[in-house]
Amino acid sequence: MLTYCILKNNLNKNLIVAETGFSIFAFFLGPIWGAFKKLWLYSFVGVFFLISSNYILEIFKVSYLFIFFSLLSSIFWGKFARDLHIQNLISKNFSPIKHIIAESKETAFIKYLAEEKNE
Repeated sequence: MLTYCILKNNLNKNLIVAETGFSIFAFFLGPIWGAFKKLWLYSFVGVFFLISSNYILEIFKVSYLFIFFSLLSSIFWGKFARDLHIQNLISKNFSPIKHIIAESKETAFIKYLAEEKNE
């Protein structure tokens, strides 16, 4: 079972279902995943971190440590990418209304609508 966050737009009342927790896609794709989710600043910082760490490690002739920095970046993206996405939605006039545990986004959306109707 996965955990989803239901967010509602304060202006037009649209709903978005966002998954929370570790993201395997963000772990492997990092800043590319962030760019697809329109996390421009974080994607830029991620790419800048990887390029600058590679450059600095080349200067000090320890380029083999780039694997460590790359793994560090991947762990960051895997752990925090979905939270950054939710924070980005909140900054765009969305408000989190509920966390739901479900098998899929669709099931989470249906559970939320069923609970809302019963209240």
